[in-house]
Parts: sequence; C-alpha cells; structure tokens
Amino acid sequence: MFIYSVIGFFLSSVVHFSTVFGVNAFAATEYVFILHIGLFISFFAMIMSSRTNHGNLIKGQFKALLINRTPRYIVNFTKLIFVYAVVNFVYSVMHLSEGEASIKGGVYIIQNHGEYVRDISLSKYLFLKRTELRAFSGHWLVFYIIPAIYFRYANEKA
Repeated sequence: MFIYSVIGFFLSSVVHFSTVFGVNAFAATEYVFILHIGLFISFFAMIMSSRTNHGNLIKGQFKALLINRTPRYIVNFTKLIFVYAVVNFVYSVMHLSEGEASIKGGVYIIQNHGEYVRDISLSKYLFLKRTELRAFSGHWLVFYIIPAIYFRYANEKA
C-alpha cells in the first residue's frame, strides 16, 4: 500500500499543480476523479492496518505514532501540505461561492443548485472548472501522503 499511496500522491500532485499553473488538461475529464475514489482505498487500508497492528488507537495516539516514527523533515513537509490544503480550500471556496460553472445550450453559465445565476465567458468557465478540481485535488494530497507515511514508517506491529 505504500507504493500505491505514493503513486496516488504523485498523480494528485500532477493534477493539482497543473490547475495551479492554469492548465485545464485534467479539469475537462471525469477520469481524474478515479484519484478521488482511490484515496479511500489507501486511507481505509491504513485504518484497518492500524487497528490490526496497534489496537484501537485514539486520534491523539495515532498522530503520535506517526510523528514519532517518521523523520522530522517528512513530518514538516506533511504539515506544510496540510496547511497548504486548508489555504487552497479557502481560496477555492471564495472563487466558487457563486455556484458551479456549466454549459447550457452552448452558453457558459454559473448555476447554483440548478438555478441560473449568470452568463460567463469561456475563460471564466475554464478558470472555475480548474478551481473546482483544485479544491478536490488539494485534499487528495493530504489523504494520500498520510497513508504513505503510515505504511512506510508505522505499519509494523507495536
């Protein structure tokens, strides 16, 4: 599961940072959301493994287990990713607060819960689609790196 989680983290990073740098390659496809489903595999595998190998740890004990067994530079990198994910989410929500970018009858629009809000340009449409993917993929980084760390450093029996 370590390799699976690292690959998921790498692919999530490619998708995420492509949106940060204005590339719409992944925003136009639904296949990228396989990464969204894939993170549950590694995350639940981590939960099941920790229960088997370390008993029923409470939240603080699990966090301590990860931090104590992981090199400091990786802990710091992970904290940075977590803070980045929070900031990225706030940024994304600010830009997506009006609604979802859609196409209706060949016209680019924003709609909120199926209700028409306003017309938008193609560039605004592409920006909002990138921002939507950016909101999700920022969280993918966290949900892939934690299992990778667990399976690399804390998976052995207590």
